[in-house]
Parts: sequence; C-alpha cells; structure tokens
Amino acid sequence: DIEYVVFNILDDLLARRNFEAFNALHELISCGEDPKSIARALSTKAALLSQAHRMIKSGAGREEVISGLGVSGKYAAVVFNGASRLSQRKARALERCASNLTEVTLSALTGRAKDRDMLERALMELGAEN
Repeated sequence: DIEYVVFNILDDLLARRNFEAFNALHELISCGEDPKSIARALSTKAALLSQAHRMIKSGAGREEVISGLGVSGKYAAVVFNGASRLSQRKARALERCASNLTEVTLSALTGRAKDRDMLERALMELGAEN
C-alpha cells in the first residue's frame, strides 16, 4: 500500500535512515508508481505531520489533535505519535520538504525522469537537514 510505504519513507528520513528511505522510494517507482503521485502522497503526509506538530506545540492535547486533523481516528493517532516525537528542527525541515514536494506535484515538467529527479532532490534535503 503506497500510503503505508510513504509514511515509512518520511519516518525513515526523519530518523536519518536515508538508505532505507530511498530503497523504498526506488521500489515504489520500479513497481510503476508515478513520481508525482508519490510526491503528492508524501506532501500530504508531511503537511499532516507538520499540522499535528504545530497543534501540539500550541498546547493541544492528544484528543484535540486527533479530532482536529480531519482523518480517521486510527490514522490520526499514528500521526500524533509521529508528530509528538519531532524536534523543532525536524519539524522545520519537514515543512520545507512538504513545500518542495508540492512544487514537484505542481510542476509543468513532463517525463518520469525529471519528476523522479525533483522528488529525490526534495527528499534528499529532508534527509540532510534534520
């Protein structure tokens, strides 16, 4: 499932397991997943983690964050747990990554190779920054 793999890619990058993250990314691409679709899923997950982190930092409790994310309770709980472990530095890097990934999804470039390059570059920045 792409959603599960994407969440693991972000988790691996935030934990500085870059090799594992890029292996999973390359596996998705080699299985035929479109790089823009992967970037869209990663961007959504990164933005959700960032939103949860901001809510936690503003004093929201677990239940308030879970109900405020607008996703299923089970998934929101996973997001909450991930966001609660983020340092401020990692949270900033994640927000930049989400922005960079959004640029990949909106780019007018055509061709899987260019899209893949942009996707990898956005993720490399996250892996290097946190």
